Amino acid sequence: MAKVSPRVHDHVFGRCGAAVGSLCAAGLLPRPELGCSENEVLDWWLVSRPLAARLREQGQAVLALDELNFWASTAAERTLEDDLVLRRALAGVQADAPLN
Repeated sequence: MAKVSPRVHDHVFGRCGAAVGSLCAAGLLPRPELGCSENEVLDWWLVSRPLAARLREQGQAVLALDELNFWASTAAERTLEDDLVLRRALAGVQADAPLN
């Protein structure tokens, strides 16, 4: 992952598109229903539990498998730092929130 702010680094752990695709294909995870047909999942990210909760509150698709939370990013921004959805969600995560 490119250099990112400490907040992003603390709550976004990495891309996981291939893993989510394999889990969905095996029937272990349901494919999320996105609110608008214009939304297309461009990338999947493994995120912390507090960030996943905030993303869900914003109407974002987040899949959970035990302690793993996968966020379906629909943003076309080049970096995580530029993703407005992510920035809004991170703003609502308390700095001392436990990551799991």
